[in-house]
Amino acid sequence: MTMYCRTCGTDNTELNNYCWWDGTVLENEAPSLKFVQSETRFCSGCGHPIEEAGQYCPHCGTALFHYEASAVASLNKETPFKSDERAKFKLQAFSTGFIKKAIIPAVLAFIIMLALSGITAFITRTSYQDLSAILQSDELEDLLGQTDISKHPFIFNYQNTVMSAHAAHPVFSVEGEGSGVASGSIEFAYAFNFWLLLLIPIISTFAAGVFYQRKHGTATVAEKLYPALAIGVFYTVLAVILSLFCRNTYEPVAGAAVKFHLHYAVFGLIVASLIIGCLFSLLGMLFAIDYRHMLKHLAREIPFGAEICEAVRTFAFGLGAVTIISIIVVAVKIHKWLGQLEMEIPHFHFSVGKILYTDILAGSQMGSYVLGLLHFAPLQYKLGTEGQHTVSYSLLGGLKGTGDYGGLTMLLTGAHDFSVWLWIAAIIPIGLLIYAGWRLMKMNGILSYRSIAVLSLVYSLCLFMLMLVVRFSLEGPYLASYQFSFGLSPLRVFISSYILSFASVLVGRAIYLSI
Repeated sequence: MTMYCRTCGTDNTELNNYCWWDGTVLENEAPSLKFVQSETRFCSGCGHPIEEAGQYCPHCGTALFHYEASAVASLNKETPFKSDERAKFKLQAFSTGFIKKAIIPAVLAFIIMLALSGITAFITRTSYQDLSAILQSDELEDLLGQTDISKHPFIFNYQNTVMSAHAAHPVFSVEGEGSGVASGSIEFAYAFNFWLLLLIPIISTFAAGVFYQRKHGTATVAEKLYPALAIGVFYTVLAVILSLFCRNTYEPVAGAAVKFHLHYAVFGLIVASLIIGCLFSLLGMLFAIDYRHMLKHLAREIPFGAEICEAVRTFAFGLGAVTIISIIVVAVKIHKWLGQLEMEIPHFHFSVGKILYTDILAGSQMGSYVLGLLHFAPLQYKLGTEGQHTVSYSLLGGLKGTGDYGGLTMLLTGAHDFSVWLWIAAIIPIGLLIYAGWRLMKMNGILSYRSIAVLSLVYSLCLFMLMLVVRFSLEGPYLASYQFSFGLSPLRVFISSYILSFASVLVGRAIYLSI
């Protein structure tokens, strides 16, 4: 007999006293017996009349009672949760108490974010300074020393790290004063973010969720939504206030007519901070329930919970696997390049820690582009206002372009067996999606087209948001021939990944049914 854990749904053998997955006590179903006194005037054994009520016949000793089994509800034998038996999700009434309780966790998350950003900015800055010292010539130092030109503020400073961690794009403006057409200003936006920096606010808000759950324990997912929303809103407000102070003005020469201004796009900051703050503070609360699971707690409490959890899990495993492989590839390339530089440049040396930091940052960014390619979306490079010079590469279409191909064409055509390795790597997302369909069939016993559609939608949205973050572009109204963009179209990735995930999950379901 198979017993199912009432906490996580894992199947256990009848000999188990505890669930092998989470340790929940498994109580065997034992029938309860009820004592029933027989109502009779004569003994069924000897036929003598029964004058006094008793449990046994005074003449022959025949029992004058019997036991009846009473029906009891089984506590441990739970049938698998069917996909069509959707959990009823009901929000509780909103209370101002949620707002008061969320202030301290939000401030805590903000402080942790500032600390992690400071550590990251310090590592990045020291690495950049070492690189500058190697590449900068003595002649250039002497030339700058003879002028009044001041040094530009360090681009990888603390405020830039904080804003990049929240996907806030810097906006530059150049203001000039002169006579005639020489007066005016030019503004352009520069968009590029390392997705790995998003771990800074993710870790911070996750810790805030854990703190809230320990301080003000809530039982159900519905009870955690308002606190998570309040934490996200407060965290976003603090991030926006901080962005108001992240403005710089640079004058190459004191009192000169040309000035450079820098500020950050607030809209992207608000969206990223709100999504990260709400979502990961909720996950932190779920994790604090038993400090082992997060997504499992959603499966039975929200509609399509199992499908949503499986989609997020599949995306995380796919991104993690591709990122690790990309980091290894980049590490090999960096080791080769550094060996060549050490031979050409005397006294050239980089510490192992800084090399590792560069490898992780560049490898993870490369992994995000590769993951998009593995879903059969094209990687594109466009130059000019209307993409006069365009080059794109995809697994299905290969290398295509118009105008001047630029450096990307040289990179791709010079790569040895690039397409072959990508086709082999495509097994990673396809295999994970097939396994997701098989796993849902095993857990639920049924997997409808509606469930597959929900899983594919959540999976595609995760990839869509990732491609938005890692897209590299430079835009401005007065930069007609210099505007460019590099990356994968988020919309194309969404469509191609949805089709791929839907088909792969169907294959996983078919494999389970055929076994």
